[in-house]
Amino acid sequence: MKRSFIFLQGFIGPFFRTLGRSLVNEGQKVLRVNFNGGDILDWPGPETIILREKANDWSGFLAELIRKQEATDLVTYGDCRPQLRTGTEVARSMGLRCHVFEQGYIRPDFITLEDSGVNGHSLLPQSPEWYVDLASRLPEVPPIRPARYPMSVLVRHSVAYNIAKFMAQPFFAHFKNHRPFSERTAVCRWTLKVLRMKSQVTRDMEFQRKFLASGRKFFLFCLQLASDYQIRHHSSFGDMNTAIRHVLGSFSQNLPSGVDLLVKAHPEELWPSELETFTSGLAHRLGIEGRVFFTSGGNLLDYVEGSLGMVTVNSTAGMASLDCHRPTIALGKSIYAIPGVTHTNELDVFWTDPVPPDPHIYRAFRKVLVHKTQINGNFLTDEGLNLAVPKAAERLMSNGVC
Repeated sequence: MKRSFIFLQGFIGPFFRTLGRSLVNEGQKVLRVNFNGGDILDWPGPETIILREKANDWSGFLAELIRKQEATDLVTYGDCRPQLRTGTEVARSMGLRCHVFEQGYIRPDFITLEDSGVNGHSLLPQSPEWYVDLASRLPEVPPIRPARYPMSVLVRHSVAYNIAKFMAQPFFAHFKNHRPFSERTAVCRWTLKVLRMKSQVTRDMEFQRKFLASGRKFFLFCLQLASDYQIRHHSSFGDMNTAIRHVLGSFSQNLPSGVDLLVKAHPEELWPSELETFTSGLAHRLGIEGRVFFTSGGNLLDYVEGSLGMVTVNSTAGMASLDCHRPTIALGKSIYAIPGVTHTNELDVFWTDPVPPDPHIYRAFRKVLVHKTQINGNFLTDEGLNLAVPKAAERLMSNGVC
């Protein structure tokens, strides 16, 4: 059966363009809506249409486009940006199938594809019994091919995308950036990150070597991007500073003897020095400055393996902690916040009595997650695209519902 796909915004880089043209080669109908200059850079060509409508005209524009294209499917990356949230609502009301991509729940060798929503909007249940039952009826997970990409590739695409957005602003006067900072700011920060990357990596790895060699007992607190909808939409905090206040406040009130806290910035964080200043200042005011440390990088798995457990809001870093059988607590709405998988008691209890994952339940959960939501590959490299695109196209063309 021939299908008609409308693509909205995707992950920066070539993935959506490559996937869309793969569908065209399979005889499917494809149209991409470009919202800004960065979108045009990532996917130019005849399969696209440029949106210059005002935000309050977007739903009507999309509904008319769906009718004109006789669309059967809507494809997005994420589902929380205002234009994407409105888009999926319109699509559902008109009976389209909705397909939502996201970074892999299991990093770094996967991308995520779910029907209807991802992360806090995922339709996956939070019943451990459901996972154990379904996992018993699924085949073993096939061998996974490595699909890691270097940070430099992401930086290159990010800088190019934001430059194109900035340069084309006069032609997209009604486009509203979903992030709380401008394209000009993003370009400057990414450029600065590139210039400092080599020296920063050296400092971070030296800090990690000394920190782990010290033999300290510590919990790991993995930060997320303040602009991420995981924080803004799928948690009660709204921003990372509020989350840091909550975690450090709990740690200071329930300080376990001889145990420290290591706060680790997100690897894509553009303001790590500001977060470090905030964290150290707060630790000083709470009287725990000698017990709280901050790092902007380093190898996550090495930190996880050396830790007593991980605190996160809802970061996929939590999956790395669970893979290492470390007690993990998720403070926001997360797909892995399941009894038997994460510590589901209060944070105040976690510091002195953390509950590790039940191996049987976690194995079942991970097996179901891989089979139902994960695709081996990545969004950015040729090798990653060669792995991910054929499987993604196959899933998009199979039956799915909003």
